Amino acid sequence: MLFKPPVKFNEVCVAGGLSPIEFNNLWLLDKKNADGEPTIHTLVIGTARPSDFDEHMKSIGKYDQRAELVPPIAAKLNAMYEEAMGKDWVAGWWKGLPDPFGNVDGKPVDGSLVNVPANPHVVHYGVIAWLYSICKAWDFHDFARQRYGMLVGNGKKLDSTVADGKTSSDYVLDIMGDFGPGCDTRTLDSATLAASIEGAPCKDAVLAALEWARENLHPDKECEIPPMCEDMRPDICWPDRPKPKSDAFDWGGYVAGKLRLLCGLIGAAEEAGEVDGAALGSFFTEGASVSLGDGDLAKFVADGNIDLAIKSGGVKAKVRPLTLSPP
Repeated sequence: MLFKPPVKFNEVCVAGGLSPIEFNNLWLLDKKNADGEPTIHTLVIGTARPSDFDEHMKSIGKYDQRAELVPPIAAKLNAMYEEAMGKDWVAGWWKGLPDPFGNVDGKPVDGSLVNVPANPHVVHYGVIAWLYSICKAWDFHDFARQRYGMLVGNGKKLDSTVADGKTSSDYVLDIMGDFGPGCDTRTLDSATLAASIEGAPCKDAVLAALEWARENLHPDKECEIPPMCEDMRPDICWPDRPKPKSDAFDWGGYVAGKLRLLCGLIGAAEEAGEVDGAALGSFFTEGASVSLGDGDLAKFVADGNIDLAIKSGGVKAKVRPLTLSPP
């Protein structure tokens, strides 16, 4: 996400001498406990290509400068957060909110690690309120919509579980798991949502956040995304690259590549004395030209019914039928 950050967030980081990723890493690595000891020593990063490591490695190169680089940026971002959300929110927006397992303020209720009655609809109040706040303060709408979409998916699974005659407890204990838990607010009304957070000091503000998120972060809702930076990665990872259209596919190159593979396999088999390449047809010879639409090769490809197995040097190599379809 920080390879393509909101313009508002990026401007603050760059003005302080760091990219958003550098700030994120150094802010985390600078966290200390009451004894002044570092509390974070490992960063987990999602990389899709070798170049994704570059920005992270740059941050490590500035590790010794973190005490002078991080605080000014953090102070500016915190000031933006307080201006957007207000002092009361900053002081304790998370207090009194049950997590998806029914724990309040990070503590078990009645001594149990799972207390579904404290949050019977498994709404992830804390995450939704947090997503709302980072949208308001720093414009992280795109990221928030992705995360909220995960909660929507969980909510659909919970509703399906209940429709099958099971209960919320069955969902929490047997289905939900602890990776990405919790649900969105679905169609729950304000009174139902309020019942689980009666003791929260920011109850009204949290309820407003839940309603805003339902209208602005739900994948089925249209939402205007604030200005975002261009993707800062030098290239696009393979899964994200646009796929060629079928009518633009280079069949000649595809079949030529398959032919070269066959030639290589047959050549190796000939050297081992295990196959007579000449007996397989002239189009298997080195340097053979490829032309779709005429000659024996076209029929060979179109038939798609030849399965050639060659054993060479103790290694079996099988070339499946060549057919007129993209790889």
